[in-house]
Amino acid sequence: MGSLVDLNRRMARRAYELKLSIEEAFPDSVTAQTGQEILSVIQEALTNARRHASASHVSVRLGTEGEYAWAEVADDGRGFEPGAEHAGIGSHSLRQRAHELDGELIVDSAPGAGTRIWLRIPKEKLYL
Repeated sequence: MGSLVDLNRRMARRAYELKLSIEEAFPDSVTAQTGQEILSVIQEALTNARRHASASHVSVRLGTEGEYAWAEVADDGRGFEPGAEHAGIGSHSLRQRAHELDGELIVDSAPGAGTRIWLRIPKEKLYL
């Protein structure tokens, strides 16, 4: 995960501050397929933030809550109206990845209020 964040820091060319937080309860290792799907969701969200958000701060957080594991990418950028036509940037592939993990994807955004993309999957998928 750290190398993904480092890569995005370099690609952003210091356009924004990127912070990674991993809760202690989040496992150190997960299955290759699940890990790849989670990384792909995070990568796509970071790419969207870099290309479209004009953000000053972007954060990536990983954690667990009850029977679920989650990943969140949030920015303080320009945001967008989730129902708007242009709001579909990568949305379909993000939702498809969440579905493949028996999870859900929540996109919370509003013009001028940044964007938060939150992936929640059953914790058991980390080990299957």
